[in-house]
Amino acid sequence: MSFSSQTKKDLCEDIRSDPTANRAELSAMIHMGGSLHFGGKNKISFDIKTENASIARYAFKLIKKIYETEVHVNGTKNIRFKNKNTYTVRVSDPQVAMSILLDLQIIVEVDGYKTVNDRVPEFVGEKREYKRAYLKGAFIASGSISDPERTYHMEFVVQDESFGDSLLELLHAFDVPAKMILRKNSYVIYLKDSEHIITTLNIIGAHNALLAIENVKIVKGMRNKVNRVVNCETANLSKTVAASYRQVACIEKIKAKGLY
Repeated sequence: MSFSSQTKKDLCEDIRSDPTANRAELSAMIHMGGSLHFGGKNKISFDIKTENASIARYAFKLIKKIYETEVHVNGTKNIRFKNKNTYTVRVSDPQVAMSILLDLQIIVEVDGYKTVNDRVPEFVGEKREYKRAYLKGAFIASGSISDPERTYHMEFVVQDESFGDSLLELLHAFDVPAKMILRKNSYVIYLKDSEHIITTLNIIGAHNALLAIENVKIVKGMRNKVNRVVNCETANLSKTVAASYRQVACIEKIKAKGLY
């Protein structure tokens, strides 16, 4: 299992007791990792597809806990990707699905028409805990983090620039100086500094990953320190040997001239 997948699995182990924080988390998961299906007459449903079984179970539990409605999870084999399992989480009743999308402010009404919200929901900004929950859901749905043994890199992938800007605002609210770039047809919010990544992991509650990065930093720091000491000692030894050779050469010249 990759470092990123393990981090997501750890995040999916606990569900908050605050119902609004859970709504914020689920809103991010559906907005960033789900698909909307338009059925006409303002009927819009959704599903969440993932190859991570832990995420599928977590989405299932969140929906059941918040809305106490019937939820289905289906698993299929993806032939194109070495028969990997793909899990689909779906609310059976389209009317209930629509009410969930409205409650989570993924769908909003503008001038009497229902449309997809291109910003982070307003209720998320009411408390820092809701912001933390939303960022956690965003990472679970469309985030990734590199193995710190190789490099320091963390990112969130979004499809809309306006939504990406509002997600950046959430990170900036915690003094995390994330940046956003366009990569092919998606916008990528990324972090490359280890301290900023550690701060973000702390925000979303990924403490195992945080400690793993801290351990890697300590080991790398000790390794670099040892290398510096060895290089310094080697350089000093080389200088000593070179000076000794010069002294011997001088003595030999003195002997050759009969002055010794």
